[in-house]
Amino acid sequence: MKHLLFAYGSLRLGGTHHKLLTGAHYLGRHCTESCFTMHDLGEYPAVVERGCHAIVGDIFAVDAATLARVDDYEGYPHEYTRRLIATPFGGAWIYLYCRDCAGAGVIGSGDWCNK
Repeated sequence: MKHLLFAYGSLRLGGTHHKLLTGAHYLGRHCTESCFTMHDLGEYPAVVERGCHAIVGDIFAVDAATLARVDDYEGYPHEYTRRLIATPFGGAWIYLYCRDCAGAGVIGSGDWCNK
């Protein structure tokens, strides 16, 4: 079964951990609705559901094994949880940060690659 994944940080095309998506099919770029906040945690971003920013990312079709690998990398469900968001390609999983972001800077552009 295929799952859609919305990658907005190090899993994006050219990202430092994109290799975790080896075998995934790139569908295109997407910008979410303006209901999130992206925080800069240094080596990676954290997106939370509260906010007023759109998040820029890449949509990939992945198999169950790849989704499980990404779940492990993201620390799902303790560090990040995930939920489905609407995209032009169908419902895609976005990883949302579960921990406190106090003191972390906000990336107002919502684009980790152009922060």
